[in-house]
Amino acid sequence: VQLYLTLTIYVGTEVSDEDDIPFEEKMAELTQRLLEQFEESSLLQEKIKRDLEELM
Repeated sequence: VQLYLTLTIYVGTEVSDEDDIPFEEKMAELTQRLLEQFEESSLLQEKIKRDLEELM
């Protein structure tokens, strides 16, 4: 006799897409966001370099 319930048997997850956005559109959006983050990263790196130079 099993004394405990195994949740995976009784509780499932419904298979569904997270969103209904077409792949090409989602990829373009994510690519644009990544490029913006690269630019922000570059600006922050330059600021850090300048700040470090001022300390020395």
